[in-house]
This record gives sequence, structure tokens and C-alpha cells, in this order.
Amino acid sequence: MIIEDFIESEDISMEKFARFFVVLLSLFLLVGCNSNKVTNAPDNAPSYQKETDKKESATSEDIKDVPFNFTHFSLEVKYSPSETYEAEYENDSSGVEAEIEDNIHNENLKGNKAYEKLEPLFKSLSFDATTQDSVVATDVLKTFGLDENYKEFKLEVRFVDGNKKEYEIKK
Repeated sequence: MIIEDFIESEDISMEKFARFFVVLLSLFLLVGCNSNKVTNAPDNAPSYQKETDKKESATSEDIKDVPFNFTHFSLEVKYSPSETYEAEYENDSSGVEAEIEDNIHNENLKGNKAYEKLEPLFKSLSFDATTQDSVVATDVLKTFGLDENYKEFKLEVRFVDGNKKEYEIKK
């Protein structure tokens, strides 16, 4: 009754109202379907529960519950304004998320497909919080199959012990 009064008072036809509702519902569904959540992470990839920006001591039990030595990995390598490679990975209390935006090879992956591509790469990485920045950059570029002739290399990593490290190299 209230909607009908509103429609009559505003000279909006029921057809226009229905169109608006369908458009609104469609937008809601599109946003919901475009997720980078990983739904089929392996059993050895449980969510890491210690969500914090400050340094914390992780117990040996916490460390064995995560598949890599980090819970967050954010990589951006710029070669030119139109050629970039970005990879994002998060494993926290809300679940596992993964995304790859590769403008060099025209590949954009989210969710399960991104995780499937990132998982073997992450397993091959050998750096930790004490590794020198240049060694980390070389390790990541080699593992990801990226050219070392970049303009800018940015990497943010949160290790399982709570340490957050940022690597930034410009050429």
C-alpha cells in the first residue's frame, strides 16, 4: 500500500518501478559474483587467526597451520604505465583471498584460479623477514617468471610471526 501510494504520488509507473528493482537486483548479483575469495583452498591452508599490524610472537602451532611462511603477500612490479604485474594473497580470519592482474600477458585471475596459480609459486619462494631486499626481489622475480628490467618493485608481506615487511626498489 505504501509503495503504491508512492508510485501514484510521484507519477512513476509500476513498470518503471519493476525495471528499477531488476537493475538494482542485477547489480547486487554482479557484485556478489565478482569475488576473489578462494573456496577450494587445500586442507593445509586454514585461516590464520592472528590478525594484527603489531609484531606478535607466533606459537609453533600457529606456524604449522599455514601453508607458507606468510599470511599476506602483495606484489606489484611496474615495467611501464601499461605493463604491470600484480599478485595479492591474504589468509586471515575471514578466509583466503587471491588475485592476479597481469597486464603483460593479459591475464586476470581471481579466487580459486588465482590461488591455483600462486600456490606452487609461493611454495618455491625461499626468503624470510631477514633476507636482504635485493635478494627477495630476485627470488620473487625468478619464481614468478618476471623480467628483472623493471621500473619499480613493491612487495608487502606479513609473515606468520606477525612481522610486516615492505620491499620497494626503483630503478
